[in-house]
Amino acid sequence: MDKYLKEAKQFLKDTNTVLDIIFVRVGVMDFDTGDQFRDIYNFILTRGELQYSSEFGNSLDKSGRHRLNGDYRLGLSFETYPRGCPASRKTWRRAGCKPWNSENWVKNTSFRKPNAYDILSCLSGAMVFDDVDEFAAEYGYDRPSQALRIFEAVKAEHAGLRVLYNEDELERLNEIT
Repeated sequence: MDKYLKEAKQFLKDTNTVLDIIFVRVGVMDFDTGDQFRDIYNFILTRGELQYSSEFGNSLDKSGRHRLNGDYRLGLSFETYPRGCPASRKTWRRAGCKPWNSENWVKNTSFRKPNAYDILSCLSGAMVFDDVDEFAAEYGYDRPSQALRIFEAVKAEHAGLRVLYNEDELERLNEIT
């Protein structure tokens, strides 16, 4: 286990937080361009009676156990099937679908479900910007509408995390990156 994952797990242990990560779908996140399909998970941080949950989009490289040969964008995870193919593998041949081990599909050797470090390192433990213009300038957003949408999402995330953690814990969470 690398030092970053150890640090994330230690944070969870020290704060008595349970992290659940659940596969939801293959899809496009708000920040993606139209053809960047990735595995999307729901994560839930639980501390006593309190919870914070949100979606996490796995990296493109680590998404999909199988990929359409030559196209990294079209990965298949364990709960998904090739487009247009029935869910039952028994009926694939009748539908003209080829199984994953055919020449059309290759195993994604980079596939990995997200872990505690992947999730925690993406959370914003500190809200350092007071206005959207400052936020947009820092992160290089050209379109004000995109900057505003993401700025509001970061503010909401930070507010949710403040329910679970005190300022010292949020600062420590921010250092996990």
